[in-house]
This record gives sequence, structure tokens and C-alpha cells, in this order.
Amino acid sequence: MIFIYLALFILCFIGAKYSVRGFNTDGYLSRNTTDSIKGVFIALVFFSHFAQYCTYTSEFDVAGKKVSLWLGQLIVTMFLFYSGYGVSEAIKKKGSGYVKPFPKNRILKTLLHFDVAILLFVVMNLLLGRNFDIKTILLSLVAWTSVGNSNWYIFAVLVLYAVTWAGFSVIKKNNYAAAGLVTLLTVLYVVVMSFVRPKEAWWYDTVLCYALGMWFSLLKPRIEALLTKNNLVWLALTAVIGGGFYVTSLYRNIFSIKVVCMMLFCLLLVILSLKFTVSNKILSWMGRYTFELFILQRIPMIVLKRLGLGEVNMYLFFFASLALTVVMSLAFRKAEDLLDSLIFGGRNKKIQSKT
Repeated sequence: MIFIYLALFILCFIGAKYSVRGFNTDGYLSRNTTDSIKGVFIALVFFSHFAQYCTYTSEFDVAGKKVSLWLGQLIVTMFLFYSGYGVSEAIKKKGSGYVKPFPKNRILKTLLHFDVAILLFVVMNLLLGRNFDIKTILLSLVAWTSVGNSNWYIFAVLVLYAVTWAGFSVIKKNNYAAAGLVTLLTVLYVVVMSFVRPKEAWWYDTVLCYALGMWFSLLKPRIEALLTKNNLVWLALTAVIGGGFYVTSLYRNIFSIKVVCMMLFCLLLVILSLKFTVSNKILSWMGRYTFELFILQRIPMIVLKRLGLGEVNMYLFFFASLALTVVMSLAFRKAEDLLDSLIFGGRNKKIQSKT
């Protein structure tokens, strides 16, 4: 697996842009850049999930698994940061009119697409002779339980969309105050979930990265003015944030420090993007299909493992799972578009950053 990580690392440099003297203020948060970075992280999510279906014996494979374990929840933080940033940017441009249809355009559509995927998992389980009780299946439709699928992230995103709608609906004329309310409601979610699922911190330890993205959007002119003052200032701030990330990463067993670590990770990547911009067609495509790639990838892994492919050759298992996930994602997107056209009258308001 370590070679697959190396291949992804090399891929990041293909088409990348470097700003040695100046700063890429126009492109570091552009759609193409954020899609490419999301593409990197959806690949890391695939690697992490794949490791759950394999038994590694080679020292190189074990080294790859150690990378996945070290990264942990960091691999989803940028999805949340970019989602919060994108929502805030849209609200700044379009006002409260953008927030009003959130229950339909964000929450209902995301849930509908997710539930179609759940039906695929239910069918797969029936064909494989895996049985789940009705309660589990029904709760899986709202992402509270799982029938073999990934669920916690979708549940968290739905909650974040809901608190965004609530915050900007209650406070319509002051984006800072509204973002403050969204942050407060997100913290409340963390507190509540820490009691409901105390041993499953992944349900809530990353969600504040969404609020961080919102605040970065609101404060972007001031942040950019500071970061791009000169190369020395940028280097000093990068060193401080990078050092902070490294120190806090050593104590991620402490929840509060872990949350800070993840937020520093987001800021570090955004700051580095001012100098080094990841941008290529493969990663950008993956970034545009993050939801489909994320929610469907376990189906090929589960089926192919049941067929024994994992015992034949791990790399054959990996690339077969990847190829099937890509094909399924393309077909699933077409089904989403058709479903949206039938229920919502088209996909003119495309869902962004579901993962």
C-alpha cells in the first residue's frame, strides 16, 4: 500500500502550480483547486476503507496501513472546511435567498441521494445472505445506523446543513452573528453527541472545521492581507501553524487537542495552497464525484472480499475495487440527475460538498 500512497503523492505534482515569489490569491480557493484537493482526500478515504477489508503481511503494506492510521480523521477535515467556506461565500453573494431553500436543495437532496445508495446496500446484503433487522434499515436511511455503508459523515453533514439554515434564517442581516450562531449550534451538536456516542468521537470531532471554513470566508480579506504581506510573514505563519499542528498531533488522544489539531491542519493546507496549488484533471474529477465515490466504495470491497479476491492478490483486489467504484459512481451520478429532474425539476442547483 505504501506504493499506492507514493503514486498519489506523485499525482499531486502533475499539473501543480508554484508561486515562488508571489501568491496565488486567485486560485488557491478556486473550484478547480478545491476539487483537486478533495480528490486527494477522497483517494485517502478509499485507502483507509480498503485497509478494513485486508490483512496486510508485507512490510510495505503494513507501512501504508500505518499512514492510514496516523491520518485518521484528518482525511475528512478539508471536505468540511471547503463546504463551510463555499456556503458562506454563496451567502455573501446571494444573501438570505440562498439559505431559504436549504431544506430542499441541501438536506432533502443529500438525504435522497444517500437513501438510493442505501437501497443498493440493502440489495447487496440480500444477495450475500446478510440480514439486518427492519429497525436498523430504517435508521440507516437517516444515517444513524449502517447496513455496511459509511454513515456518520453523512449524518454530520445533514446536521451542519440544518444548523446553517437555522442560523442564517434566525439572523438574516448580519453574517458574522449568523456564523456565530452556527458555530454555537455546532458546538452544541458536539456536546450532545459526546453523551449519545461517547466512545465514537469520529461522529463529531471534525465538525468544527465546517464552522472554521465559514469564518475563513468572512475574514478572508484580512487573512489574505496578512498572509500575502511578504514571503517572510507567510513563512513565519506557516511555521507557527505547522508547528502547532505537529505538537497537537502528538496528543490527539485528548479530545479538545484533537479538535484543535484538525482545525490547524485545515489552515495549514489552505496557507500552503497560496504557494503550491494542486490542480490536475484526474484529481479534479475525483473531487467532483466525492459523494458518489465516498458512499459507494464499500460495495465493491465487500462483494470482492466475499468472492475471495482479497486472498488471491491484494493489489488486484485494490484496483478491481477502484475500477468498479468509478464505474458505479458514473452510473450513480446519472441516476441522481434523472431522479432530481423527476422530483425537483432538474439539477440546476447542484449539491456541493456533500463529502
